[in-house]
Amino acid sequence: MKIVTSGTEKKNGGTPEGVRRGNQIMLSVVEKAMPTQSVTAGLHIESARKKLGIWLDSLVEKSKAKPISQIISLTPEMAEMFLDRNQANRKVSERIVENYMHEIVGGRWAFNGEPIIISDTGELNDGQHRCRAVIAAGRAIEVLMVVGIKRDTRTTLDQGRMRTVGDFLSMEGNINTNVLGAAGNFVCQYRMRGAVNHSSRYTATKGEILEFVAENPGIIKSVGLVHEKGADAAGGKSALAAAHFILCGTGKKEDADHFILSLIRGAGLRAGDPILYARNRLINERRQLKTGDRLELIFKAWNHWRKRETVKRIWIGGGLLPALEN
Repeated sequence: MKIVTSGTEKKNGGTPEGVRRGNQIMLSVVEKAMPTQSVTAGLHIESARKKLGIWLDSLVEKSKAKPISQIISLTPEMAEMFLDRNQANRKVSERIVENYMHEIVGGRWAFNGEPIIISDTGELNDGQHRCRAVIAAGRAIEVLMVVGIKRDTRTTLDQGRMRTVGDFLSMEGNINTNVLGAAGNFVCQYRMRGAVNHSSRYTATKGEILEFVAENPGIIKSVGLVHEKGADAAGGKSALAAAHFILCGTGKKEDADHFILSLIRGAGLRAGDPILYARNRLINERRQLKTGDRLELIFKAWNHWRKRETVKRIWIGGGLLPALEN
């Protein structure tokens, strides 16, 4: 059988020819209607599901001679059908599904050539997280679908190390990319929730972090500023870079530079200075303080410092981070 491959990408963001061919195939398979009664709607849904099943079964039959590949528009209805044929696959990661869903809804999902794999028995070998994300988002995405792969090969999938945000940032020519990626995550969380948490439930997606770094080159400068000896002990480079970037948002960049560098270096600080208090506590409690706690301490010290106040103690309550003094 002839293997159907993707077409050439059109200029100015046009749709690949292969996508159009896949869509034409699906238009002939799935009838869309606007029924006026629930019974009629149910009949149309069942009819669409039946035709989708017939379409997939025909591809599976054709693939017995040779695997087939197509670029298709993976709709929620199609994703449901694939999942119905997903027996004895790996456990679903709700975090991955949620991350993919956010990427789709946010318009950051892009065709990357990673295939949805249907086995020679018609079962889903790979792609369940993308299918669930499409259903959750209620939107279609363009994917490569490969049909006719041996069912038992699914155990060989995903053997390589998963690429991190740092890997992708490095591909863009950045340096100190692990620090940059973590700092970007902290700032994204702060902007979205007003707080920072290490729980995977609140971590920004790779797409959100990459988009943030691309649109905010100041975070790269913040990472460069804190790349000093002593930064890891005084709060950690990622947290300090995120703090510096956020403090610069008050419009007081020179003060933010001085504050963060003094926090790292500790030179010329006197008793009662909020910077000295924060520095000592960051160093002495570095294993106890979580990232959110460190940022809360830094921001509260900044507020006292901006108001020229001395301190004996700064209380850390957790939760939302404090508003910042200009």
